[in-house]
Amino acid sequence: MQPIANGGVCATVADHDQAFLQLTYRPVLINDFDLSIEAERAKLNAQMRVSYDADMFSVKPRCFCGKLEGGEKVGRVCTSCDTKVTVVTEEAIESQLWFQTPVGVAGFINPQIWTLLFQPFVVKGFNPLEYFADRQYTPAKSSGDYRNKEIYKLCKEMGYPRGMNSLVENFDKIMNTLLTSSVVRGSNISSEALRNYAGIYQQYREVIFCKYLQLPSKLVFIVESNATGRYAEPGMKMAQDAALTICDARKELIDQHDLRYNENIAIKVVRGLASFYGTHDKDIFAGKPGLLRKNIGGSRMPFTARCVITSKTGNHDMDEVDIPRCIAIPLLRFHIANKLKLLGYTPIQILSMITSSIKQPVDVIDRVLDELEMDPNVTGPAARLIKIFLLRNPTLRWLSNRRFWVRINRNPEEITIKISTLSIISSNADFDGDELNLLMVTDEIMSTYAEAFGSHNCVLDMNSPLTVSGDIALPATLISTMNRWAYSHD
Repeated sequence: MQPIANGGVCATVADHDQAFLQLTYRPVLINDFDLSIEAERAKLNAQMRVSYDADMFSVKPRCFCGKLEGGEKVGRVCTSCDTKVTVVTEEAIESQLWFQTPVGVAGFINPQIWTLLFQPFVVKGFNPLEYFADRQYTPAKSSGDYRNKEIYKLCKEMGYPRGMNSLVENFDKIMNTLLTSSVVRGSNISSEALRNYAGIYQQYREVIFCKYLQLPSKLVFIVESNATGRYAEPGMKMAQDAALTICDARKELIDQHDLRYNENIAIKVVRGLASFYGTHDKDIFAGKPGLLRKNIGGSRMPFTARCVITSKTGNHDMDEVDIPRCIAIPLLRFHIANKLKLLGYTPIQILSMITSSIKQPVDVIDRVLDELEMDPNVTGPAARLIKIFLLRNPTLRWLSNRRFWVRINRNPEEITIKISTLSIISSNADFDGDELNLLMVTDEIMSTYAEAFGSHNCVLDMNSPLTVSGDIALPATLISTMNRWAYSHD
């Protein structure tokens, strides 16, 4: 992640070499471990993962390698790993283990670039980038004889040797040939995908190859032992296999075979790390049980709410929703407090009145709600003052995130959002207990942008002229309910 100038963070492709040069600690190179020595293997395992063999977590202060431990040694610097003795709960999340390119190899491929550019660049079952990067690459048998494919012949005509060193040296020429070739442009890869690949190549050219790669933090790799067995985080194998693989690289090059062996080691490390990050991001970060949903999507932001929806009956505007007072008053608490302050109420009185008005009508609060809800100097729909967004995750349909005008339901016994039956199909919702997320529009800039999400923008179909969109149809479950009611009262 990297910070944005006007606030927030965004995802970016890491510059591993720059991160390595800016380290504030002495890194541990995985290449230096000799796995033929049992003590070295045990030391590497201890630094790659966290092992628990009891029901309680140990909080004993220790250095990174574990040579120094104990409360009396807090703050001392270990001569073996050059780290201070700290309490486990205060340890840095960042890993100290790094991969270095094997002897004779020009560089690794950035695992993020491998995932974003190398892996998906498949032309009719054949991946030209993997072909140049990995001497052992062969397409899946289901794609037929790749030697008869035009893309394979194009790669052969380029005349560049296969292997990591040749790829690093000739990468720009290879990419320019592929991106401009009629063989690629006329293949199964869409023009949009090609533009994306070209954009990734141009934007991140300087970080596509690197000399160093960081192993993920050992806090990601948990091994637990108990009376019933030994359990490990399933995804850790791919990354730890990459670490064990780099240790097998030749330390000295005697002939061309040793160089090719080290090039193969380098590409295996890249594949292993890319697979780990891909699986980790998909299963641990994304998805319903993922960290993003738990810690970000599961956290309530200011001026937001979540509530069950029910149908709005009678004569109504499909662009309006009724929100219950138990939601409206907390959302508008700052607005209400400001108006009550102008009326001479003290902060303690204001807090008490707002709290008590959620479950029962309070005349002063209800008059304030009238002022906030409608402009008394204007008549008709133009008098409405409160806008909100309604969204049901993870729906991605057109206008599933929609702007609505708000009417406040003063009945404290009704605690649902009332919405038109014509406004729920785009959210893939119905009235069987579904909930919608609510975000209140709080300023003029937000209000201007909100109009692009108005219901009037989903009446016509985006793909067929003069055709009413299916997003304002009645949901099938509602039609079924109406049909059943009609027959039951026949």
